[in-house]
Amino acid sequence: MTAVLCWLLFCTTSVLAETEFDRQCHRLLPLADDFAKKCLKDAVPFSRMFYPSGGPSGEPEAFRVLFSDAYSDSHFILGCHIGARGNLTYVGLYYKTSTDPLPAFQSDQIGFVDFDANAGIRVNGRKQILIAVRQFVTDFIPQRYEARVRNCEDGDLEGVQPSADSTTLVRNPDNDKEWVYRFRPDAKAEVKPYDVFFGPGDGPRIWQVTGDVVIDANGALLIPSDWRQTACTKWQDVFGEEGIVQETCNLKPN
Repeated sequence: MTAVLCWLLFCTTSVLAETEFDRQCHRLLPLADDFAKKCLKDAVPFSRMFYPSGGPSGEPEAFRVLFSDAYSDSHFILGCHIGARGNLTYVGLYYKTSTDPLPAFQSDQIGFVDFDANAGIRVNGRKQILIAVRQFVTDFIPQRYEARVRNCEDGDLEGVQPSADSTTLVRNPDNDKEWVYRFRPDAKAEVKPYDVFFGPGDGPRIWQVTGDVVIDANGALLIPSDWRQTACTKWQDVFGEEGIVQETCNLKPN
């Protein structure tokens, strides 16, 4: 009886255990307004030419980004994105593959910033892609994406309220190295091997980056094995959001 009771208590504690994402969200949200004000003054500029039609004539894009040093020894840190008009377009949590604090960086070390607030930098010879995974919204910080969840609410892989129509990724019970990916319940499930890094991958899935690459709430990065193989052998050095896969090229999966 005692053993059964201990097992039940262990399971209950495991289920209720706070994830790294939750912990960081609750610690950083109260700091968001002050950081947003700092961001408006001190964010680092990035500019590039954007060619919307693929033609020879482009349009200049100008963004600014900044990341907080508060509780920065985590996969999830506080960051911001300033639009071309100098307005706050995103303040919230970013995911990075390393738990080391992010080094200070300058404009010429930014390789990419996109409209969705994702960023790619190279500091001290290391490429780091930062993925915007959760917007913060306060009386000072405007909501950018109306459909998406905000602050510390629960969200699905698309960042909206979880529902029966949500995309899912679950471990294959018949093969520990395979995962079952289903884009909406009415789509055919795909069973395929994944490479998992920076954790066991057993936390709640919180964000789909691109190409079925998924981030979980404890900081694990789950990558389809064939997609990673292509990224690590055939791609050039990429700074877009998909470039996060290349941060794993010299690592062994868990």
